[in-house]
Amino acid sequence: MNYKIIPTQDVIEKTIQSLKANGINAIVVENGKEAKKKVFELISHDAEVMTMSSTTLDTISLTETINKSTKYNAVRDKLYSMDRETQYIEMQN
Repeated sequence: MNYKIIPTQDVIEKTIQSLKANGINAIVVENGKEAKKKVFELISHDAEVMTMSSTTLDTISLTETINKSTKYNAVRDKLYSMDRETQYIEMQN
């Protein structure tokens, strides 16, 4: 699959249907700027957010924005800094 080619509307609609059939809500936007805006509309202030590795999120600088923001409780860096041996229970909460 060539990810540099924008898919047809038919492919997008089939993908959305498949995601929804598996309990995943999908929202289509026109570009990265709109995607970033939509994410921030969906995440409430002080929400606990775990960012994972994503080329897409990194490309639109969403991962960095969330991890450095004081508006959200970004847990990724916190978890990575914890010791699994001594802080296992804290990591689960």
